[in-house]
Amino acid sequence: MGILKNTKIRYKLLLGNILVIVLTATIVGFFSYKKSAEILEQQTINSTRQAFEQANNFISYKLNNVKDVSSYLYLDNELTDILSKRGNSYPLSEQIDDYQKLMEILLSAQTAREIYNIRLYASNDAIYVNSGNKILNAKNVADEEWYKRAIENKGSITWRSTYIYELPGVDDNNSKRNVISVARAVMGDNPYGEPLGVVSVDILEENIYSIVKDVKFTTSGRVFLLDDEGVVISSDGKEPLGKNISLEDYYSKVIAKGEGHSKYKINDEESIVYYKKLENTNWRLVAIIPIKEILSSSTVIFRDTLLLMIIAMFFAAFIAYVVSGSLTGRIKTLIKTMRKIEDEKWDVKIQVDGNDEIGVLQRSFKQMVDNIKELIEQKYEAELDKKNAELRALQAQINPHFLYNTLDMICWMSMKYGADDVVAMVNTLAKFFRLSLSGGKDVVTIRDEINHVRMYMDIQMKRFSQGLECSIDAPEEILDFSTVKLVLQPIVENAILHGIMESDSKTGHVAISGRREGGNIILTVSDNGRGMDEETLSTLTSEEIGKGYGVRNVNKRIKLHYGTEYGLYYESEINKGTKVIIVFPALPYDTAVNHK
Repeated sequence: MGILKNTKIRYKLLLGNILVIVLTATIVGFFSYKKSAEILEQQTINSTRQAFEQANNFISYKLNNVKDVSSYLYLDNELTDILSKRGNSYPLSEQIDDYQKLMEILLSAQTAREIYNIRLYASNDAIYVNSGNKILNAKNVADEEWYKRAIENKGSITWRSTYIYELPGVDDNNSKRNVISVARAVMGDNPYGEPLGVVSVDILEENIYSIVKDVKFTTSGRVFLLDDEGVVISSDGKEPLGKNISLEDYYSKVIAKGEGHSKYKINDEESIVYYKKLENTNWRLVAIIPIKEILSSSTVIFRDTLLLMIIAMFFAAFIAYVVSGSLTGRIKTLIKTMRKIEDEKWDVKIQVDGNDEIGVLQRSFKQMVDNIKELIEQKYEAELDKKNAELRALQAQINPHFLYNTLDMICWMSMKYGADDVVAMVNTLAKFFRLSLSGGKDVVTIRDEINHVRMYMDIQMKRFSQGLECSIDAPEEILDFSTVKLVLQPIVENAILHGIMESDSKTGHVAISGRREGGNIILTVSDNGRGMDEETLSTLTSEEIGKGYGVRNVNKRIKLHYGTEYGLYYESEINKGTKVIIVFPALPYDTAVNHK
């Protein structure tokens, strides 16, 4: 900012215009980039949803074909009858015939679309067991996990995730293939008995791969199919088959819902993970799409915006330079005038020569100079008033001290001549003035305030010995709380002089009471004097100088010290008396000394 202060206005205008252009273009570019990014992300998600829906239909179609074949074999009565034959009662010739029948059943089923191979794992000891690559001995796979699950499922479908299967007796390069299988136990007449065997219907993984690889949105994106244990069954080639991703951060979200998407940081790259559960399986189709590639189009928009900004900046600089040159003349004149004011040449004439912005500046400067002159005069007068007030305060402080010392001397002289009544009265008056001084403090304890008003009441009861009674009821629990000093005496004085002494009987009673109510202290001064009408009450609550100045001063000091919600409240009725209620917060004395 220091450099700008010393820079010519022409260059400031130039810089200002450039900053406006840069800021505007940056904001527009940022929000355009952000909005286009949101649109591209949403378009990608919508495209993924459509592609996943189509892939789901294709994969489900292929898998349903496999399941249908397994169901056909599972329900084939001839196959069940053959597998039920066992023991010595199963002639060799019949076994040979049954082998031909089984092969016909299996080969017939294998002609269905998508089927790569069908294997029958028989649990009997017939001679056709282990003949070729179709009919195999169940004992050879009895310990394998997939076989155990098929047996436990009692005829229900058991999916076997992608694995390498090698056709027995085939030596060419195609003998080993990645397959996905549906295994199903053949139960026979007793669905709860021992299975007669297991049928395994195989589909090539490449059939699923051909669908998965077409779900492609970005160059580095990945699409893959997971089984119910988080193992990759098929992929677009970027995720290895058999890889277990169950420990990835996004896996818990993938298995929790049927379909959805979330953002995750994968391999230090922010990506969208889209997932969908395939129909009638616990498998999930998952796509991982890097956000960086999605936003490549937004980057182009931002780059074009930046280029336009640079071009606009050059145009703005040229225009600002030309326009600013026409403004500097009048501004230089105004600067010369300002420098004269800096040298305190207040008689300088400030010229206002237009109504444009510079004219407004001239006019405002002229008004400011006039205001400064007026403020200087006011400050001078205020300083004089302040010094006079300090002098009056010093005098007010000296006079009570002088009076108190004089009373003390009178007391000793009265004691010398045995005037006990005079001694008592002077002692009371001395205590009254000592409490009035309060060591120069504005805040005292309620105990001191009560003692102060008690001294005053003693003096007044001696003065009006036949017509005045006074009483004080202040519980001990409130006496150590604080109050602004001299709040009770002016009110009691008002009650005696204007309430009781102006009544017809000129006799009466003044009662002072106190209590704590919630967070407040309530002090009450009541008298049974002549009371007041509404007009007199309004005079006490007004700011006009006159009758009631003392109690108005008390009310004002309480409000200034504690806040406008505190102060004095009046209840009065003609010929029945007046009650003054004093309300202020219950603050311990130590706290109140620092209260603002």
